[in-house]
Amino acid sequence: MVAVIICFILSFFVFLTLGNFFILKTDKDNFNNYNTFDSFFIGISITGAFLNLWSLFFPTNGNVLVILMIISLIVLLRNTNLKSKCYSLLQSLKNNSLFVGLILLFLAVFFVYLIIKPGHFDTYLYHMSSIQWIEQYRAVPGLANVQERLGFNSSIFVLSAGFSFYSWFGQNLFIINSLSLLIFSIWLLGIAFKKKGIVGLFSLFFLYFFLNQYAIYISSPNSDTLPNIFVGFLLIGIILNPESLKNKYLLFLVLPLYGITLKISMAPVVLLSCYALYIRNKNIVFFLKKMSLFTIVLVFPWLIRNIILSGYLIYPMDGIDLFSFDWKVPKERVVFVKSWIYSWAMDPTNDYHIVLNRSFSEWFSIWWARTIDLNRIFFISAALAPIFGMVYAFFIRKKEKYLILLTILIAYITFLFWLKAPDFRFSFGIIIFLALLPLLLFEKLIIRFAKIYNPLLICSIFISFYLIGKKAYITFQNESFTENFSEYIYKPMDPSTIKIKRRARFYKKSYFTPNHTEYIFYGFYKDAPCYDQFPCSPKFDNFKMRGEDLINGFSPAN
Repeated sequence: MVAVIICFILSFFVFLTLGNFFILKTDKDNFNNYNTFDSFFIGISITGAFLNLWSLFFPTNGNVLVILMIISLIVLLRNTNLKSKCYSLLQSLKNNSLFVGLILLFLAVFFVYLIIKPGHFDTYLYHMSSIQWIEQYRAVPGLANVQERLGFNSSIFVLSAGFSFYSWFGQNLFIINSLSLLIFSIWLLGIAFKKKGIVGLFSLFFLYFFLNQYAIYISSPNSDTLPNIFVGFLLIGIILNPESLKNKYLLFLVLPLYGITLKISMAPVVLLSCYALYIRNKNIVFFLKKMSLFTIVLVFPWLIRNIILSGYLIYPMDGIDLFSFDWKVPKERVVFVKSWIYSWAMDPTNDYHIVLNRSFSEWFSIWWARTIDLNRIFFISAALAPIFGMVYAFFIRKKEKYLILLTILIAYITFLFWLKAPDFRFSFGIIIFLALLPLLLFEKLIIRFAKIYNPLLICSIFISFYLIGKKAYITFQNESFTENFSEYIYKPMDPSTIKIKRRARFYKKSYFTPNHTEYIFYGFYKDAPCYDQFPCSPKFDNFKMRGEDLINGFSPAN
């Protein structure tokens, strides 16, 4: 765990410093309105956008990590405001020793999940392969022809390549999701511990169920965890302080726009960006200039990567078909991939032709039958969220209630968008936010019984720790080859150890360039993804090399 702690500290330093610096340069008048958590998530977004741009020209590996660390150190040392804010953070921790103790207790539970190898099957199917390509080459034209999933251009892969620390520790440490979830969890714990009341209960429930959904995936560079953290952080933040849409508008502008590059299903949340920008300055010229500038900075490098990897502006959306590059993935394969994504979320047991030809009532009844009871409750409660929202607005007299209602409306639009591919892990942050809204109706009741309720809430925090820790330990026993935690004091499990369990078998095929240079590609059998072989492809007949080197890319075979 020593290696992970080192990675956490260094990465946190980079993200926090760059986030604070970006706020200082773009919203200086409101600099003090942004707390440590705001700065961290803005920093990770800005860093990710920079790495997307970097990856168009250079490999994204330990070299760029060192550059980012040096830049962060110089920025901190040369800026008095940043040094002052970091000092204030340290003082705050010193003055809240009880809460720091609570965090340390939580870390003891959290770290059990961290030593478990990635629990997401897709990590071995294509996540690690994508990251290997990013670490070794700049964006490769037509890479999606080698394997369709390599065209899934989530920015989490570029971030993970830049912060894998492979050259430091001899194995990839996928810390982006785990560090982000840790920071998010501490934020939620702080709300529950300090603010208490109904928002404390809301935060604690959100934390408990969110961890139950995503903790098993935190050592994986999956594309679901981080965007759902963004969503939860933004939406709960508005419930806590609706005015933050105006006095911290940069947060609501940066996270949704960058979030699109993590997962396209976050697109409806950009409505929050539009509204935050509008109430910041009700000037159409200001709005268009700011929105255009931030879209160029945060989204354009990702769009260019999409075009290079697949030939499409957004892959796998065949409807946006603007280009005719020789490396472009054939449209029928794009349609297949898109159809497979939608159908798998509805019913993974049948061919997509069958699933997508069903009516809503037909596929929903099948999907509902295989949904666990707890998720059914969440779904029903989330589906009824507009009713709860209107009742809540009727009973409260806060002048900001319309901002809260707007937030609920945008969350609900995102929920409806999710129904096109209704796997809970895709948009669990939205679902659990909407599902917990009825708790807000008990705000006045909780205030009346605060003397009894608040101590019970603190007890509930420790009960949650116990339940999460118990599940973590059981998962550790099932996934590890030993019950001795001491074996992982220095480093967590190496993801490549899974090949021992699966007895992975590979086969090879030679490819020759126009000048007869030979390249070996590895293929894998259905039950053994070749995540530890490079380069690899499940289908050798789908592509051909475009030049004398892998960096020249691939075009369709026919």
